[in-house]
Amino acid sequence: MRKLPVTLALFRFYLHVIYVRGRLLADAEAADLAAQLDAVRNRLREIKQAEEELEQSEVEAVAVRDHQDGLLDRLLQRINRWALDRVNGDRKNPWYRVLFPLAVSRVIRWALGDEIVESQRLVTELNKVTDRAGAADPQASALATSLNDQTTATRTAITAVEGVATRATSIRADVVMAKHRVNEIMVVLHGQLQERFPTDRDRVRSYFESPVVRGLRGGRAVSVEEEEPAPTPEPPA
Repeated sequence: MRKLPVTLALFRFYLHVIYVRGRLLADAEAADLAAQLDAVRNRLREIKQAEEELEQSEVEAVAVRDHQDGLLDRLLQRINRWALDRVNGDRKNPWYRVLFPLAVSRVIRWALGDEIVESQRLVTELNKVTDRAGAADPQASALATSLNDQTTATRTAITAVEGVATRATSIRADVVMAKHRVNEIMVVLHGQLQERFPTDRDRVRSYFESPVVRGLRGGRAVSVEEEEPAPTPEPPA
C-alpha cells in the first residue's frame, strides 16, 4: 500500500477513498472496516464543495473589482476632458497641472491601489476649485463627489477580493489536513487487513489499488514506510 502525495488534487483523494471503501464493502470478510472511511469521505466532500463555492466567489469578486476599475478609469478621463476644456486644451496651464501633474493615460495604468490614492488627491484639489465669485465651483464639486464615491466603491471591491483570498488560505489548510488524514487512515486499514489476511499480501494490496493509485505508477506515490518527499524544484529553463 502506498500513500498518496499531498500534491495530488483533493478530488483524487476523494476518489481513492470512494474506491477503497467500495472494495471493503464488497468483501463480506472486510466490510466492517469500511466505516472508518465514512467521516473522512464526508469531510472531503464538504471541503470540495467549499472549494467550488470559493472559486465562484473569487471569480465574481474579481469581476466586480474589474468593473469598478473600469468605471474609475473612465471617470478620471472625463474629469481630464473637463479640465482641458476649461484651459482650452493647454496641458501646461498651472491650474491644469495641479489637477493632473501626470498624464491621466499613465495614471489609469497604475496598480489599482495607487490609482485610488491619486484619485483621492484629485478629489481634494477639485474641492478647492472656485468660480469667479470665489464660491465653490458647482461642476468641480459634483465631479469631486462622483470621484470620491467611485474610489469608495473601487476600494470596497478590492476588499472583497482580499476577503476571498483570506478564506482561500483557510480552506487550503483544511485541504492539507484532510489529505494527511486520508493517508493516516489508509495506513491503519492496511495494518488491520494484514492482521486479518496475514498470508495473502496480494489480497491486502488489492483493496488500495484504486484507479488513482494505478495512475501514480513510476514512483510518484509513497510507500507507508517512507516520508513524503518535498516537491523537486523545476530546473531553470
